[in-house]
Amino acid sequence: MSVIRRTIKAFNIGPLFAETYDFAKILINELLKLLPSTTTSPISIDVPRRNFQAVKLIEELHMKWEFDTTEMWTKQLPMGNDRTKINGVYGILSYDLG
Repeated sequence: MSVIRRTIKAFNIGPLFAETYDFAKILINELLKLLPSTTTSPISIDVPRRNFQAVKLIEELHMKWEFDTTEMWTKQLPMGNDRTKINGVYGILSYDLG
């Protein structure tokens, strides 16, 4: 599941949830087809760095890192230390919104 939306300066993909790397890549490519062919606006996606497959996908698509963020929690991570629970998250809604 995913969505692409217009922001002030760009188009933003997210959230983006997929069961596999290949399905995430298909979703991104299908979303890009929805954009006008004349668009010159940047396309962004806020990727959780803990999902190594999402990072790999962004690199494969030749997207560049604009900024890094750090997740901070006062207690245990919401998904615990089980990294597999983040594997299906390839893009979050927005770092501004969480």
